[in-house]
Amino acid sequence: MRCVCYDRRSKRTPRPAGCRVRPGFANDLTRPQLIAVTDNVNQSKGDQDPSTWQPSLSSYRCTYSKMWITVKYSWGLTLQSSEKSALQSMLNTCSS
Repeated sequence: MRCVCYDRRSKRTPRPAGCRVRPGFANDLTRPQLIAVTDNVNQSKGDQDPSTWQPSLSSYRCTYSKMWITVKYSWGLTLQSSEKSALQSMLNTCSS
């Protein structure tokens, strides 16, 4: 989600509702949206969602997808259809 209020190239207002919660989201240490990774992993992922990026370690995809869904649910964020399909495939890797 790109917020107009945080786009440095834009000075538009009023601020969308999502922009008002962005500082809380960015500083939330109680949910798993911040994961310590190497700089190479961080650069390869960037701001991509699961439809365009998945952990290279296939055994971690189950955990990653559950964390992604937890964050989306906790912050009331919607899933794109391509993102949902990718998450479903990743969840299929979970053992019972």
